[in-house]
Amino acid sequence: MIITAFNPSTDSLETSYLAQSYNLGVTSIEVKNNQQFSVNQRIQIGAPGLASTEIVTTGTPSADGTTIPISATLFPHEADAPVYLLQFDQVQFYRSTTGEYGTYTPLATENLDVTNGNLQTTYNDLTASTGDYYEIAMYNSISTVTSAFSDPIPGITGWARNQVGYIIDQILTEINDQNEQNITRAEILGYFNEVNDDLLQQVVKPYNFLLKREVFARVAGQNSINWPVDSFGNNAMWKFDHMDYNYVNSATNPVTNITYTVEEAPSLEYFRNRFNQNLSYTAAPSSLTLGLFTGGTLSTANTYFYVVTATYPESPESGPSPEESAQVITGDQTIVLSWPAVSGATGYNIYRGLSSGGELLLVSVTGTTYSDNGTATVGTQVPPSTNQDDYVRMIALNEAEQQFDYYPASLTSSTSVWYLYYYSFFTQLTSEGNTIQTPTPRIYKLYAKAMYYLKRSVSEPAYLQQSTVHMNNYNVEKARYKGQDRRSVGKARRFVGQSRTNKGYNY
Repeated sequence: MIITAFNPSTDSLETSYLAQSYNLGVTSIEVKNNQQFSVNQRIQIGAPGLASTEIVTTGTPSADGTTIPISATLFPHEADAPVYLLQFDQVQFYRSTTGEYGTYTPLATENLDVTNGNLQTTYNDLTASTGDYYEIAMYNSISTVTSAFSDPIPGITGWARNQVGYIIDQILTEINDQNEQNITRAEILGYFNEVNDDLLQQVVKPYNFLLKREVFARVAGQNSINWPVDSFGNNAMWKFDHMDYNYVNSATNPVTNITYTVEEAPSLEYFRNRFNQNLSYTAAPSSLTLGLFTGGTLSTANTYFYVVTATYPESPESGPSPEESAQVITGDQTIVLSWPAVSGATGYNIYRGLSSGGELLLVSVTGTTYSDNGTATVGTQVPPSTNQDDYVRMIALNEAEQQFDYYPASLTSSTSVWYLYYYSFFTQLTSEGNTIQTPTPRIYKLYAKAMYYLKRSVSEPAYLQQSTVHMNNYNVEKARYKGQDRRSVGKARRFVGQSRTNKGYNY
């Protein structure tokens, strides 16, 4: 696996020129002016990419700074050859065998290949494996200063077809500028972000390829969720689509697991008026009364313990009433339960056990009394330990606070989650490892090449026509994107629970 590093540019380096020609093996040179040379520096004699270019180490310059002792040269040099004060003279190669975000360990350090015609320094990793990633840093062997690391570079397979690095390589090859003489990789990356901005400004309806799903955990006591943000902390949501709520009530047996789309309030003010002070919708029966009646088959040897819970339409049940117990006597072997009605409840679950806290579901009723004569058999379901009303009824987009507000507030933290579906902004492209989000990368290539030829047409007018052709093709491609891969401008307004079949969408 050959890893290639692009040599640092010499354009911004301190530069002087040889005052005369020299044969190989000299240990001192005369330069035309002092460009801040000092002892123990690495300097390059000769233009980048020439066969006789080399790097030497300086000694202490003369008083005027133009006579410089150096380590012996390996090549002869002509008068007026450039002399550069280097920031870095070596390249360090690092490798991760645990993925793109794994630990990178030093692999090799190579001297800068200043004679390479492509202005590159390479290293061949003979032990490379599929899945390896590489990073590169420039290094000064005397000052031991290291540059920032490059973006991770995938080994073996190389860049994927939809990654920025792959597309930049294609562009540089197609315009025959692999050495970046007329355009740099950083410039091309900047053009890519201009494409992102242009697409967002030109569209009326969101692109399907920007549709995201993000998961938020339920947190007890909360009734809001912050809008999603990008890695810079900026709002990442371009357009809201809808939210699903997956309710899991692990306190019931079998476990209640419902996923449904929450109704969106028509306005924030409407939502506030219905918020009901964050009170729970469910409430348990406040008391339970037991009485003995004649008949029945309950055993006189047992003490029977009871609790009652309230149940609601399309909602988990409440927590239990206060526990009550009774023991029957011969002839009066029926226990009659009664409790006060609970507002909003449509039914009640009665639980019975033979020990305190050991109640299991006995029967479900709609009234507020029940006669237990011993004919019903307990099941396996246990009562919820607390009110389990986390069935969300309303949600509103709070643009002022950049959050979603919902009702009622969560009572418990558990495995229930929110699923937010939204259209994101284009990701800011910052490195060659970033992934292009459009279905194909062609639109980026067209724009970058149009801008490249436009830049060159300033001094070479013949390139203006090529720039125009690529820009026209770019606009055609942009129009094609506007005509497909997008949703209606409307957004979903009202939904009902998943158990219903009459879901509707208003546009």
